[in-house]
Amino acid sequence: FLLLGTLLVGFGIKIPIVPLHTWLPDAHVEAPTQASVLLAGVLLKLGTYGLLRFGLGLFPDAWQIVAPWLAVLAVVNVLHGSFVAISQTDMKKIVAYSSVGHMGYVILAIAAATPLSLLGSVVQMVSHGLISGLLFLLVGVVYSKTGTRDVTVLQGLLNPERGLPLVGSLMVLGAMASAGIPGMVGFIAEFIVYRGSFPVFPIQTLLCMVGTALTAVYFLILINRTFFGRLPDTLANLPRVRLQDRIPSIVVTLFIIALGLQPNWMVRWSEATTSALGDTMHRSIATSSLSIVRRQVAYEKAMQHSTPAVSVSDLSLDQ
Repeated sequence: FLLLGTLLVGFGIKIPIVPLHTWLPDAHVEAPTQASVLLAGVLLKLGTYGLLRFGLGLFPDAWQIVAPWLAVLAVVNVLHGSFVAISQTDMKKIVAYSSVGHMGYVILAIAAATPLSLLGSVVQMVSHGLISGLLFLLVGVVYSKTGTRDVTVLQGLLNPERGLPLVGSLMVLGAMASAGIPGMVGFIAEFIVYRGSFPVFPIQTLLCMVGTALTAVYFLILINRTFFGRLPDTLANLPRVRLQDRIPSIVVTLFIIALGLQPNWMVRWSEATTSALGDTMHRSIATSSLSIVRRQVAYEKAMQHSTPAVSVSDLSLDQ
């Protein structure tokens, strides 16, 4: 338990798990666009990968005890990240808290530890890496062209003549993918997570579904404030987006759509490993249950042999 607890704290900071998450939004705000893309797209996944391979893989017996508590923390991650994202005005902080919430789905899937949920955790890692990477790329383009990320200042960026129509269109697609709209990789990932986790943690899974609805809320707020409406005169005639800024966003968007339409490309290479981990967990549960039953039977036999039966007739008042 001590070793598993140490791993949970270390990887929990990396993921991050609430309340060990406070470093992430500030890190994204201060980091350049390239660092934010790398942090959200790759580095956060090292924490969940560590839980999957080392926490669950090395300590399956102890995992059974901590898994319910980890599922509760997953719900806290999802709901806390979603509610805080709604209240933010900095585009980068909105996406950063969205990352906190979406990593909660991975935590829930790993806590459930069924073959399907573990597969969902891997798919969600890939999905979140692509979607968050796209969103941070687009936020970086908006900031470089307008000089601000404040959603209360930005408006009308979808203006086809003077705004950033391509960036706005890709942002809408990224928001749809993050909210789990069918046809995008986000829908596939969250569906597998929910389908695999519900038999083990039904209440926690339903609460996480609320977080999916809240994702749509804060991205609708962001898009409505930033890209619709009248383009202010102070932002008129924005510089055109260079080709080298367009290509990465377009390529990532194509991957998001392609993997949403053909998820088998993403599922096949991870299914064998996650199934093996899930089977290991189930064997551990079966072994533990059998051990408990054997100890109970042995205890009952010992009590029967060591304690003679005493009836009321054997007792006398003289004694």
